[in-house]
Amino acid sequence: MGHRAENVAQVEFLANNGFVVIAVDHPGQASTIRYADGSRTAGRLISPPDLSSDQAVATFKAEAERCMMERANDLARVRKALAANLVPEWQGRLRLDHGGVFGFSFGGTTAIRLCANDPWFQTGANEDGLVLDTGRSKGPFLYFDDEIPTWLKQPAAAGETPEQSLIRRSEELTLEAAKAPSCQRLEMDGTRHESFTDRVFLCPIPRLAKAGRRPAVEIHHTIASTLAGFFLRESGPYEEPAGTR
Repeated sequence: MGHRAENVAQVEFLANNGFVVIAVDHPGQASTIRYADGSRTAGRLISPPDLSSDQAVATFKAEAERCMMERANDLARVRKALAANLVPEWQGRLRLDHGGVFGFSFGGTTAIRLCANDPWFQTGANEDGLVLDTGRSKGPFLYFDDEIPTWLKQPAAAGETPEQSLIRRSEELTLEAAKAPSCQRLEMDGTRHESFTDRVFLCPIPRLAKAGRRPAVEIHHTIASTLAGFFLRESGPYEEPAGTR
């Protein structure tokens, strides 16, 4: 139930480093989408999701699977439009043989799935999204996480809630995936989940912005520069096609 304007600062940083960045709203999953003709599509998901019981977690996982399939279809439509030159000013200027993908929260969860199943997405990043049992990226991948809570650093104990068990499983999968030579993990002490969005700039007091104790500029620079550096390093050399300028 987020929207594509939540990470404008990161998108601008990537664009300033030479990337073409396309931010996508997913109909029915984004909070609200307004189209050019003035019509709207409202989100239909429960936010935050109910994770209060084993059955609720199972329902969440099934819904997550459906949502990831919808998102993959949405991005396939975007790629088809780019290949068909539906954006004239980009004709002949895009590298369409492969791309990268990153997302925040469930967008990061989706990025993992895309890099596991779709060879077109050769590089990806997950910004503090749950890691589910949905496959592992086949190429370079960057895992961002906010400050790890104390309880998660301890062995599992009796009485953990279904939500905590889900988070613990996510942590186990992240640690396992990060062992791959092509993967990197960055844990950011002093941050919270919302630190990965533009919310860090909305209030001068981090506590009220729910973005952790670090200054907003420091948080943004660390996340955006690490993300851009990772994609620049992994994208390989680029030569403009003949005839472009």
